[in-house]
Amino acid sequence: MRYGCLTVTQLGRRDFRSSRHGYANYWRCICDCGNKTEVHQSNLVSGNTTSCGCKSSRLTLPKRNTTHGMSKSATYSSWSAMKDRCYQESHKEYKRYGALGITVCRRWRNSFENFLQDMGERPPGHSLERLDGSKGYKPSNCVWATIYQQANNRRNNRIITNGKESMTLAQWSRKTGISAQTIWQRINRGWDIKRALGESNEQS
Repeated sequence: MRYGCLTVTQLGRRDFRSSRHGYANYWRCICDCGNKTEVHQSNLVSGNTTSCGCKSSRLTLPKRNTTHGMSKSATYSSWSAMKDRCYQESHKEYKRYGALGITVCRRWRNSFENFLQDMGERPPGHSLERLDGSKGYKPSNCVWATIYQQANNRRNNRIITNGKESMTLAQWSRKTGISAQTIWQRINRGWDIKRALGESNEQS
């Protein structure tokens, strides 16, 4: 079987974590450039992976510079890294992004110019952050955030269980009308969960 520049040669290892529909396979492939690689079955079938990575390198720097002139900018680095961790299985962060189903919207994946238009240039000291960590990269779910803001977003995604109901801190905040910061401070002060979620802001 052939997918883009990749020709499947044999079955590779199995991924038993893809348990929604049973395990999934990795396939050993040879690229048209001669390199050998192992690709997850879902990325082959969906067309997310069509080469060993050589296709992107064949887009020469002069050609990219002619289009937007920002190939050495911090904004371009963020855009490129975003795609790599979602689609390049060799990337060190792929297991936390692409392997978990995190994707980049078509508008951004195919065009740095669209990404730049939607997000603007990356401010100093900021990086690309998803507002909802369970969703992919798209205009409505991304901001330029400082390290402090990123830490706060991760805190808001902490799961809190009250009785039989489990939600993130941010979801409890929306449900109760109590700020996430107040709920978090109450828990850190030793309040039990029911009290931390049931009192009004004035009582804290």
